[in-house]
Amino acid sequence: MILIGLSASLDKSGDKHWEGLQQSRVNQAYVDSVLGAGGLPLLIPVMDKKEALRTALAACSGLILTGGQDMSPLHYGQEPEKGLGEVSEARDDYDLALYGLAKDMGLPIFGICRGMQVINVAEGGSLYQDLARESTFKLKHLQEAGRDQISHSVTLTPGSRLHDLLGDRIQVNSFHHQAIRDLAGGFRVSATSDDGVIEAMEALDMDKEKILAVQWHPEELTKTRPEMAALFGYFIQLCEKG
Repeated sequence: MILIGLSASLDKSGDKHWEGLQQSRVNQAYVDSVLGAGGLPLLIPVMDKKEALRTALAACSGLILTGGQDMSPLHYGQEPEKGLGEVSEARDDYDLALYGLAKDMGLPIFGICRGMQVINVAEGGSLYQDLARESTFKLKHLQEAGRDQISHSVTLTPGSRLHDLLGDRIQVNSFHHQAIRDLAGGFRVSATSDDGVIEAMEALDMDKEKILAVQWHPEELTKTRPEMAALFGYFIQLCEKG
């Protein structure tokens, strides 16, 4: 089994015995999805020591940037607007450092939800701070149904790796209120929702830079949707090839 690094969320415990204590954690669905695809997940805790992050990544064959709270708009040249959710300077700094190190090391990288936004911002792109404030977008992108329930459809871009893997159109869950505004250079849109939200991206040259990302949460659907399990399987294959 190859080790797959998982970025951590930095949250405060809700347990009454540990109330207020910060925790580096990851949802179990990420762990189960990586294991199901043949990888061995390794949680990389939130920390501000670049050398420690580098050491952790050196043991890994790939990195998954997981979901979480909003990114600070200061990272993409905007001031906070109404509708912006909770941000964490520590998580932002950690994720951006982790992505930069993994890319420099040539590791395959898979971004999920916030993870996709981290990649885009790190590469010079920008975000919509709150889709509800944008009249262009009509779909409900922050669903109220359970995380293992599908919400809307996305269309895959012909010629993209994700189109080759998933086909023309799939159904996904949706737990975001932010999205890519300006796509970073060096990447292509590989899926969109019917109202035009960018739902997936990948490196223009996937043979050189094995970086892909999705806005939905496939880890919550791998046990019921074969195409989502295939997405993790594809990423593990990229990591095995190196």
